[in-house]
Amino acid sequence: MADLDNYEGPGEVYANGRLIAEARNVRVTTTTNDREVTTMTKGLAGFSKGPTRSEASIEQAVPKAGFPVDWEEITIARTPIRLVVVHGGKRRTHVGRFTQYEASNSVDDAASANLSFVGKPRGST
Repeated sequence: MADLDNYEGPGEVYANGRLIAEARNVRVTTTTNDREVTTMTKGLAGFSKGPTRSEASIEQAVPKAGFPVDWEEITIARTPIRLVVVHGGKRRTHVGRFTQYEASNSVDDAASANLSFVGKPRGST
């Protein structure tokens, strides 16, 4: 039987050094944007290196008292963001900015806010 204590639980997300304490769900995608090189004789001959890019979506619960930071204003102002996500025992850093803020209120579900981030990875520690 597997020891379930060996697996990671909820992660941590920081924007410019500030913990996003209300985060419910975080998804980060890192892509190389490499392009396939095909030739008539070799078929798939290799790859051409592309610009590395990272995207993140952060879903947050909405506190009644409001967020400690106005995420919508930060998005509108195009404020540079250093996003750090703790995952798999590492702190993975990305630099870029939030490109979209979405707020949701519903009769059937708790209020939420979603942030979309676009940037590039800067390494992990």
